[in-house]
Amino acid sequence: MRIIRLLLEFDGTDFHGWQHQPGLRTVQGVLTETLESMTRESHLLRSSSRTDAGVHARAMPVMFKTERDIPFRGIVRGLNGALPRDIAVLDAKEMPADWDPRWNSVGKIYLYRIRTASIPSAHEARFVWHMPRPLNVEAMQEGAGHLIGTHDFSAFRAAECDSVSTERNMWAVDVIRLEDEVHVRVHANAFMRNMVRILVGTLVEVGVGRFAPGDVAEILASGDRTKAGRTAPPQGLCLQEVFYE
Repeated sequence: MRIIRLLLEFDGTDFHGWQHQPGLRTVQGVLTETLESMTRESHLLRSSSRTDAGVHARAMPVMFKTERDIPFRGIVRGLNGALPRDIAVLDAKEMPADWDPRWNSVGKIYLYRIRTASIPSAHEARFVWHMPRPLNVEAMQEGAGHLIGTHDFSAFRAAECDSVSTERNMWAVDVIRLEDEVHVRVHANAFMRNMVRILVGTLVEVGVGRFAPGDVAEILASGDRTKAGRTAPPQGLCLQEVFYE
């Protein structure tokens, strides 16, 4: 039995997230159907993350098991030849028998894009949150500094999140202005449901002056989701990279 890791890129706009849901188009569902058609085997795919509906990925590790001896190049070419245009397999690699894309992960980077120009972009609309107003990036970065370190991030998770532990180690939160966009880049050991989107929504409240930078520390300490900002819309979020030892 071979353990194969795929590196997956997808535009999440037309998917109801990663996880299989009966009657709905999901990344896991489409990839499983395509893989089973190619290998003539049944597969239970595992991924590093369970992305929400509308969220994208640039390099998501996905695992499957197979007894077929298809070479890696054949796996990549065969899947890309059959998958829809909004999913691409970037790489295939054999892994040790005990490897798991989720539990062996030691860190992830997400990028959130906000477009602040007055005119929306037709080309980028699927990948940015259009907010046509100025944002104080310096204040946002000051607020983001309070998130660095190991904390209980209960105030920054969705009500329906089922994570047993709410403690996470946040290594970096960078807020960067690039012409007509503001990018929020977060790097942590792991994330909870909607965590990045709530962090971004809270930092945007700082950027427009509704919250002071110091309020972020108070929200974090409170553990109260109702004190944090809105949940930023999904289309601006992309899983950039997943790290392993």
